[in-house]
Amino acid sequence: LNCILDPAELEQLLHRVRRSLAAGGLFLFDVTTKVALKRRQGCVQVRRLPGLFVVLEWAYDEATGLSPMRLTGFVRQGSLHLRFEEVHVQRAYDEPAIEAMIPAASTGRKKTLALGLEPIFDSASTYFVPRK
Repeated sequence: LNCILDPAELEQLLHRVRRSLAAGGLFLFDVTTKVALKRRQGCVQVRRLPGLFVVLEWAYDEATGLSPMRLTGFVRQGSLHLRFEEVHVQRAYDEPAIEAMIPAASTGRKKTLALGLEPIFDSASTYFVPRK
């Protein structure tokens, strides 16, 4: 959900999801942690796949909490390669901000990792499992 850049829109989405859940229903979602987004700052990754070559470049702006990732790709078309570029932006949300957005009537607001383990906030993702 980091791709939702406006916190008010994310909160609105979480309320709509709660209204849509059946009684006892769960909504499992993860958020890439702020620590993980900050660690990617300045990282460059190159991926080579059949017919495709991709360069990923990450940045992080501490002032805005935004983390743009520039993707430059080259797709084989015959004997040539077609170049394309995309920019994907994520917002760094911290745990208290997400917990505050989960509708108050939800239960099971405690964050969790797979198998019920406590979250580690320097890991890549934190998982939330609100229940209606």
